[in-house]
Amino acid sequence: MAVPNGPLPDFAAIRSHLTEAGDQIALCANIPGVQGGNQIAALLGAMNENIQHVRDEVGALRGEVGTLRGEVGALRGEVGTLRGEVGALRGEVEALRGEVGALRGEVGNLRVQVENMHRGVQAEKRNSIARLINTRVTNAGVPIEPLVGEDGDPIPEFPGTAQALRDLDDQKLDQILQHLSLRTTGTSAAKKDRVQMHAGVINIPQGRLR
Repeated sequence: MAVPNGPLPDFAAIRSHLTEAGDQIALCANIPGVQGGNQIAALLGAMNENIQHVRDEVGALRGEVGTLRGEVGALRGEVGTLRGEVGALRGEVEALRGEVGALRGEVGNLRVQVENMHRGVQAEKRNSIARLINTRVTNAGVPIEPLVGEDGDPIPEFPGTAQALRDLDDQKLDQILQHLSLRTTGTSAAKKDRVQMHAGVINIPQGRLR
C-alpha cells in the first residue's frame, strides 16, 4: 500500500543488480550438470530428426504401397476382362460346335436321303427290267420275274407265276402292295389286278387265269 510522501525506489540500483544477476545466470552454463543437459537436448534433437526422417520414409512407403495397390487393382481388372473375353470365346466355340453338330446331322440326313433315293432308283430299274421280261409271259404257269421293294430288297413270298399271283389271299396281297407303295384298298380282284399290272404281267389271255 502506497505511503504518501514515503521514500522512492532507486532505479539505478535496481538496474545494476539485475545486470549482475543476468551475468551470474549466464555462468550457470558452466555447471557440469547443465552441460550434460545440453548434450541430452542435442541428442533428443537428433533423435527427433531421425524419427521425422523415418516418418518421412514410412509416408513415402505408404505412397508406394498405395500406388502398387492401384496397379494390382488395375491388373485384377484386366484379368477379369480377359476372363470375360475367354468366357465369351468359349461360348462362341460351344455355339460353333452346336452348329457343326447340326450341320453334321443335316449332312447325315441328306446322305440317308441320297442313299434311299439311290436304292429307290436302283429298285425301279430292276423292276422295270422285270416288267419288260414279264410282258413276254403269255402262259399263267410260266415263271415270272419277281419285283423288289423300294429299298431294293426282294419282296418276301412274291409269287413265282401269274397263276400263283391270282391265288394270293388278301393278307399277302396287302403285304406286296405295301412293299411297292401301292394302295391296299379295294376288292381282292382289284388288288390282284393292281399287282399284276405293276409286275408287267399283261399279255396273258383272261381265259388262262382263274
